[in-house]
Amino acid sequence: GNHRVNANAYNLGFVKLFYGETGAYWLNEYEPEKNAHSGGFGWLIDGDTVLIDRDEYAPEGADWERIFGMGFFRKRLGASGLFLERSIVAPGDREGPYLLSSVSIYNDSDHLKEITLIEYWDVNLRLIDDFLLWGGLADQGRDYRMEVELEGPALKAVPRVRPPAGQAPRKPTLVYPYLPSVFLASPLRDPDAWIISPQELFENGQPIKDPEKLRRAGVENPRAAALNQDKICLAARFTLRIPAGEGIELIFAYGYQNPFELDKKDFFAALQKELAGVQAVS
Repeated sequence: GNHRVNANAYNLGFVKLFYGETGAYWLNEYEPEKNAHSGGFGWLIDGDTVLIDRDEYAPEGADWERIFGMGFFRKRLGASGLFLERSIVAPGDREGPYLLSSVSIYNDSDHLKEITLIEYWDVNLRLIDDFLLWGGLADQGRDYRMEVELEGPALKAVPRVRPPAGQAPRKPTLVYPYLPSVFLASPLRDPDAWIISPQELFENGQPIKDPEKLRRAGVENPRAAALNQDKICLAARFTLRIPAGEGIELIFAYGYQNPFELDKKDFFAALQKELAGVQAVS
């Protein structure tokens, strides 16, 4: 975590982001039976080979490790002439409400590879109602439907019900009537497609491993009316050409806007500028 966000990283390879500004929620609760897998992992597709940086899906004999550090979670997966490293960080030098997911892919073969990368995070808000007995009761009947929209470099799931302009809570509350939005941003590279339907990535609680289905997943400009959360995920698909012996890096931000930041016009422009600086430093 940092001054604003906290997250849990798990040995299976996924990450859950906590939200505590107008309530106490997991923004992407892990419920695989509902095709909700939290996020912080993805698919790497090379021909008929499909790699997923999750422990239970790492190929037998692959180089696979998880590193739990101070403020970061790093995964390394090497197989079939490809090496993937994903570092998920709560940036300590800034107070943005997001995690950074830095993905590096190295072509360890002797020929050019054209691969597909899918970066996946979920939307599955769940109130943590153990703090007060009435928390769960107050949450019943809440409208959890979300509308999916693009704004600059980000794909957002925005709550259908928003607070009146200028209204803010007078004091902290466990169950505030309005929910935050959740976003996945790709500020330095436009994806070939955005994926908003978890049914394109999971089936019966398991990730899809059909390379052709994965290469076709998503659309360039997704638009959706208000949907229940089990119909929404936030994922981006890229086609990458990597010469032999070379690598490529992509940076993503997964985070939230609290109910009073939804109308900030410069939110994602500032994020894009900030992450461009991160890329320059790296």
